[in-house]
This record gives sequence, structure tokens and C-alpha cells, in this order.
Amino acid sequence: MWRVIVFILFLVVFYLTTLFCLPLFIHLTASVIGAVITTNSRSYWLRSFLAYDQFINTVFSGFLNWLFHHPEYSFGHPDETVSSVLGKNIRCYEKETNRSIFYIDKILTILDGREGSSHSIDAIEDDENVNKNS
Repeated sequence: MWRVIVFILFLVVFYLTTLFCLPLFIHLTASVIGAVITTNSRSYWLRSFLAYDQFINTVFSGFLNWLFHHPEYSFGHPDETVSSVLGKNIRCYEKETNRSIFYIDKILTILDGREGSSHSIDAIEDDENVNKNS
């Protein structure tokens, strides 16, 4: 349970620190301008969030692998989202007791507004990160 709390604190600290960074300000400004210019702004925002999710998976892979006790599928593949890696590990740990992964998935599912399905299972990209850890 303490790993879930550490993960939530990490997210809060990460978002608060990036809130005051110039690159984030530039990205948000460009996103707003891009959303106004493009005809399909929903698609633009989804692609932006996907890129940001892949960025977090790549840059914070060491922390995420430590947080989840060296999961079967490791974080860090640059073309995969955090949710996809969590979903693959949920499939592997279905019968085991790695509860921190399940708690994070429950939080993501609630934030995503889904009922009856898992956010992480639905986000699995089977063509990415096909090599499991030994």
C-alpha cells in the first residue's frame, strides 16, 4: 500500500514541478494554438496526452520499475504507455499478490470514468515491449 502512496506523491510532485517549468508552458501554449488551428481538436489532445504518457514511461522507467518491484514487463520502452505496461503486468500477476499494480489500475479506471472494464487492460499494446524480464 505504501508504494501506491509513493506513486501518488510522485505524480503530485511531478505535476507541480513541471507546472512552473518553461518547457511545459511552451507545450501548453503550442497545444492550445494547435487545438484552435486543427479541425479535430479532440484527436490533437489525445495524441498530445499519448506522447506525454510515453515520455513519462521512458524518462521515469527506473523509478517505476523500482516502485512496482521489478515487474515482469519493465517500464522504459519509448513507444509504450505506462497504462499498457501496467495492463501487461496485471495479466501476469492475476493470481499473485502484487497489489500495488492493482491499486494503481483501480485509480486510473476511476479517473477514466470506466465501469466494468480495466483502464490498463484496455490500454495494452501487444506489439510493444514484447520481451519480458528474465
